[in-house]
Amino acid sequence: MTDIYAIVPIFLIIASAVWAILAYRRDTGSAKPPKTQDEISLVRNASQATVTWTHVATSLGGAVTISFIGLIYRDGTFMLAIGISFILGLLIYRAILPVVYERFHSNPNVSSFEEYLSCESSVLLFFVSCVNFFIFFLLTTAQFTAAYLLFDWLGIDYRIPLLIILMAIAGSYVAYGLRGVFLTEKIQVVAVCAWLLVLIAYCLRFSSVESIAQLDIMYLSGLANGPVVLMLALILFPLTAIARSDLWQRSFSCSSHEQAQGAISRLMIVMAFIYALMGVVGITIFSLNPDLSNYNNAAYTVLDSSNPIVSLLAVTGILAALVSTADSSLNLTAVAALNIRKAIMGNRAPQKAYIFYIVSLALILICIFFLILNDVDLGSVVLLASTAGALLLPTLGALVLIKEPLIYSKVISIIFGAMAAIATLAITGDATIAFIPGFFVSLIVVGLGWRVEPSFGIAKIGSGE
Repeated sequence: MTDIYAIVPIFLIIASAVWAILAYRRDTGSAKPPKTQDEISLVRNASQATVTWTHVATSLGGAVTISFIGLIYRDGTFMLAIGISFILGLLIYRAILPVVYERFHSNPNVSSFEEYLSCESSVLLFFVSCVNFFIFFLLTTAQFTAAYLLFDWLGIDYRIPLLIILMAIAGSYVAYGLRGVFLTEKIQVVAVCAWLLVLIAYCLRFSSVESIAQLDIMYLSGLANGPVVLMLALILFPLTAIARSDLWQRSFSCSSHEQAQGAISRLMIVMAFIYALMGVVGITIFSLNPDLSNYNNAAYTVLDSSNPIVSLLAVTGILAALVSTADSSLNLTAVAALNIRKAIMGNRAPQKAYIFYIVSLALILICIFFLILNDVDLGSVVLLASTAGALLLPTLGALVLIKEPLIYSKVISIIFGAMAAIATLAITGDATIAFIPGFFVSLIVVGLGWRVEPSFGIAKIGSGE
C-alpha cells in the first residue's frame, strides 16, 4: 500500500508537468523555452487572478504546511505568534508596493528584484544576489528534504529514486522560466487543499481545549525562548516579508500596482487562516504525542490516524505543496545565479543566458540532493531561509526613503550583517535568532553611511567597470 502513496502522487505531478508544457505552447505559440533573462525571471502583464493563485501556491509549501507544524510542535505558540505576525509584514509590504512597483517598471533595464535593489551597481548586485541565492537555495532544499522525510516516514525503500524524479519534475517546470511555474500552480493549489482538508478533519477529531489546557504554561504563552527573543522576533520577522523576492517577482508581473495590491490582500486572508490552522494542528499533535524523536516529522503523524484513501489524498496534497514552492524557489535561485554572473561579466552577461540558467538549475539540484542525504535539519533550514532576508531590509528601506544611493554603505552592511549572523549561529547554534544581530548590524551601517558616505563613482550593471 505504501507504494501507491508514492506512485499515484508522482504520476499526477508528471501529468501536471505535461499539461504545463502544452499550456505553455498554447500561450506562447511555441514550445521553445524563454531566451532572455527578462523572460526567465518575469511574466509581464499577468492577471490579478493568476498572481493570486501563484502567491498562494508558493506560500503553501513545505515551509508552512510541514515545517511550520513541526516548529510549533517544538516551540509552541512562540512560533505561532511569529507566523501570524507575518501578516503584519504583508500589510507593510502592501503599503510600500505602489512606490516600488512604479520605480521598478520605470527602468527598462531591470527585470528582477535584485537588480532593482542594486541601484545599477554591479558590486551591490553581486552581494544582494548572493543573499537571495542563499535564501532560495535553502527554501528549495527544505521542500525536497520534506519530501525525503515523507518517503522515509511511509517506509518506502526507493525514496532516493523518487526524490530524484520529484526534483526532475520541478526542474522541468522551471526550465520554462517563471511562466512555466505559473502554469502549474492552479492545479497544485487544488491538490494542496486536499491536505488542508485532512488537517481540518484531524483538528475536529482530536483537538480539545481540555488536553491543550494541560500543557506547560511556557509552551502556551509563547515564552519558550524567553520574552526578549519573542519581542525581537515579533519585530523582525514581519519585516522580512518586505524583502521577499518571490513576493516582489509576482507583484512586478501584475499589469498595475492596484492589481498587485489586490493579490496581496487575498494572500493575507488565506495565510491568516493557514497559520491559525497550522498552529492548532501542531499544538494538538504535541498534546497527543509529546515524545517524537524528530519534530520535523510531526505533520506526518496525521497520516497514521487516517484511513488509506484519506492518506493517499493527503500525500498527494503534501507533494503538491512541496513542488509548488520548490519550482518557484528553484527559479529564484537560478535567477540569483544569473544576476551574480551579470554582476561579474557586465556587458557579456546576456550572451547564452538561457544555457547558464539551465546549467545552474542542474547544478543546484545536484547540490541539494547531496545536502539532503547528509540529514539536514528541516526546521533550521526553513528558519535560516525565512530570516536571512533581514540582511536586505536596510538596503530596501534606504532605497525607498533616502535619495542618495549609499552603494558602499549597503555593500558593507550586507557583509557585516552576514558576519554577525554567522557568528551568532556559530556561538548559539540557534537558527531562530541568528539573523537578529545581523539585521541590527546592517541597519547601523546603513544609518552611519547615510551620514558620512561621500560621493563615490558607482559601477553600473553591464558597464564592465
